[in-house]
Amino acid sequence: MTPLLLDTIVLLWWLAGDGRLGLTLVHRIKLPTTRVYVSVASAWEICELERRGLVTFDRPAHECLPSELCTHRFEWLPIDYRHVFLAETLQGDSLDMYDRLILAQAAADGLELATANPKMRATGVRTIDATTPDRQRASRAAAAALKRLADSRPAFPRPGRPRRAGPPPDAWEDAPMDRPVPAWNAFPWGGTVSAGPTSPTSPTSPTSPAGPAGAGEPGAEQRQDAACARQLRILMDGVSALGPGEGNST
Repeated sequence: MTPLLLDTIVLLWWLAGDGRLGLTLVHRIKLPTTRVYVSVASAWEICELERRGLVTFDRPAHECLPSELCTHRFEWLPIDYRHVFLAETLQGDSLDMYDRLILAQAAADGLELATANPKMRATGVRTIDATTPDRQRASRAAAAALKRLADSRPAFPRPGRPRRAGPPPDAWEDAPMDRPVPAWNAFPWGGTVSAGPTSPTSPTSPTSPAGPAGAGEPGAEQRQDAACARQLRILMDGVSALGPGEGNST
């Protein structure tokens, strides 16, 4: 397995336990068979950052860095003339002196560079992204798997009430006055109950004296008058059958 060379920011993330480190890199560093190197240029850069107040430690960097590297089984990578001459030939205006030295060490010694800077690239240098592409890759893979699962499901109709033919539900009117009147709701004398409001002149009104439905048929009052007239005639016929004296005797 190719040894690793840690960039300065990767070293600081490792010592601080930063969660931005990728899981692949973390697993590889923790392997007992992996040799991990830290450039002396990183120690130089960390001391400069500490002097400017950009990083802080419990103790000064020149005291805690050697012990921390021994604790994590990291090895120092010294700088020699090959690294200096190669660093001067590297192109890249955005790279500072420390970045060029670390990149030159990885190229000269055949190390794989673990960096979070996408601009630290050089011909013949293998790099590993130290950030968290593992989580992003897992998220993309999970989203693709969910999409494939959704596309493979058959399109069954959703359960629900069957729709009626006709206008939409908001246009339906189901008022009692709009419903048809049943046949049993008819009067014996031929009239029926109207579905709408009744009026004195309505042909179907039960109190209407005449109309298409009740034409030629006597009403209740007329039938009562006719019955009274028949009884009166019967009474008069009985009186006329009696003599004049019989009627006075009573």
